[in-house]
Amino acid sequence: LGEQSLKGSLEVGKFADMIVLSDDILQVAKTDPEKISDIKVLETFVGGESVTYNITTAVIDVEIYS
Repeated sequence: LGEQSLKGSLEVGKFADMIVLSDDILQVAKTDPEKISDIKVLETFVGGESVTYNITTAVIDVEIYS
């Protein structure tokens, strides 16, 4: 509550928590729901920062975009 100026929409200056997927999950759900589990997360944004997690090396890389 009271954070409308910081969150709630994609606008310059607001925080963004979101993911970028390899495929359109809504289209895959319509055409071949069994393949939803094949969709990969390409990038994750938390608090407006790109956060990449590498499972094989268990390293977290954070890039801050201005």
